[in-house]
Amino acid sequence: MMNIAQSLSRMTLALVLVVATALPGLAQAPAQGKPAPTAPAPDDLHALWKAYVTPLLTRPIPTESQPAYYAGEMLQVPLHGAFQRKDDEWIQEFADHLKRMMEARSSLTDVDTSRLQYLYIASEFMVLASRSGKANLIPPGMPEFLYSDVQNFWERKPAWMWDRGPFPGGMRERLLWKLNTRDVRKSYYRAVLDADFYLFGIAADLRAYHQLDAQPDHRKLLNDVLTLADRVCHQEIKPTDSGGWVLQPGVWRDHPDFKFAGRTSPQQGMSPAPVSDITWDSSHFMRWPPIITSLMNAYADGSSEHQYYARLRDGLNTQFFSKIVAPPSADFPCYRMTNYSTGANGLYRWNYSNIGENSGYPPYKVSGALLIGWWGFLDSDQSRAMYKKMADTWPWPQECVDLYMGPVTKGRQFTAAEKSPTSTAMKFRYLLVRLASEL
Repeated sequence: MMNIAQSLSRMTLALVLVVATALPGLAQAPAQGKPAPTAPAPDDLHALWKAYVTPLLTRPIPTESQPAYYAGEMLQVPLHGAFQRKDDEWIQEFADHLKRMMEARSSLTDVDTSRLQYLYIASEFMVLASRSGKANLIPPGMPEFLYSDVQNFWERKPAWMWDRGPFPGGMRERLLWKLNTRDVRKSYYRAVLDADFYLFGIAADLRAYHQLDAQPDHRKLLNDVLTLADRVCHQEIKPTDSGGWVLQPGVWRDHPDFKFAGRTSPQQGMSPAPVSDITWDSSHFMRWPPIITSLMNAYADGSSEHQYYARLRDGLNTQFFSKIVAPPSADFPCYRMTNYSTGANGLYRWNYSNIGENSGYPPYKVSGALLIGWWGFLDSDQSRAMYKKMADTWPWPQECVDLYMGPVTKGRQFTAAEKSPTSTAMKFRYLLVRLASEL
């Protein structure tokens, strides 16, 4: 059984859409009888921001798992977009939000993935503000708070594990066990997890922020985290024939989410078809562009470490555009992603607990993750061109919206307003796509 952190780390886009439409001011259906609006003009981005990002930044600080997870995922591109555009108003909204976060820090969720995904916003803000000459906007005490969280997760808080008690030495002990162990009862016991990635990212951001002026004991711990991040990349990343790479091929082959990965056409009562070298699903593989960028920026330009992570990011760009993303074609008018990072397109999460029997992700159904914009952190001409084309073709055709919304979760149906190409959720995603095209 998955624990709550793992379940949240693999949240469906359908659930994300439900949360999005529940935000203040986001749930109004288009007035009947009025023509669908055209794509917002560039000058309308501030109106879109005020409609969709401001409510996220001004609502109460998320102290429960689900809202914290959602905020961490949906605010990353707006954060970088604010600094990329040098928009002081937008940057100040983030500063105000993080000031309130510091005031409420004792009540933040303790679910690993949700907390760390949310705090990654704070560590990224810290680096962006410092490099933009706006370090005065960093809330007092936030670097120390983030360091204490890294230390707690890394070596103090017991780290859960399937089919055994937690590792008392924290995520460090658990990660070392996974890196040093080959004989496991289930392949996914060795999987490096989303929470590990976010801890790497936050530690890298702290190192980038402090550089060499950190306290010696702080520097020692951050270097320890980054040393194991480096080992994960060297040991667990495997090159592909295309010049790209994948992470831990085969590690998920025994996991229930992947047991029908060898089938592309769902049928009633079909038997499992696991794939021996299955890799991460593409919707969760999107975490790697920003994490690699953070790891790269933890080291000085020109250093061997900086160059290594730059090559990894280039390889990920190659993998994405050669194997994962499918551009618009005569068969389908919008960008899509294959379900798996190898380019395989079998079923994913079939019969998943919150989706229901005989349902899940058929081929390309994870494509909604594209709209969150994280592939823009590849920082390539290809990624910017892709997101620009996506933005320029909004509102997306109905068949694209149907695909992007993912499967319906158990016990809920999408309303006509939610399924509209000009729904509030799709307008928000248009904003994310526009901002991603400028990263």
